[in-house]
Amino acid sequence: MLSTTPLFYLTLLTTTTLALPSPHRRATNQIVPIIVGGPQDTFVPNSITAAVGDILQFQFSNGNHTVTQSTLDAACAPIADGTGVHSGHIPFADGQTEVGTFNMPVLSAESMFLYCATGPHCQNGQVMVVNP
Repeated sequence: MLSTTPLFYLTLLTTTTLALPSPHRRATNQIVPIIVGGPQDTFVPNSITAAVGDILQFQFSNGNHTVTQSTLDAACAPIADGTGVHSGHIPFADGQTEVGTFNMPVLSAESMFLYCATGPHCQNGQVMVVNP
């Protein structure tokens, strides 16, 4: 049986790559949109490569979610010393016309692991990695 633990998802995300053509020149400080929530409680995309200076724009939809930083070894727990990123809960109600956003600058090229701290969302696979 295939494992469905958060560590499995993060390991899969950090070891899977796509063969895409790389552009010769890259615009600096791009805004990178990421959908948080949706019908399956996910991050879309759930694995991205971003440059230092880019802004990750988390766009919240369908339900109540967070963007919380973790580690690969403890995928569903906030960073212990309290220095990690945490958006707080950002709800999206049926009929709402504006999407809540959380903008996060990329400060390092190192891998960053993020999850949703709402209920069992992380345990159900709502995790992502930046710079796998």
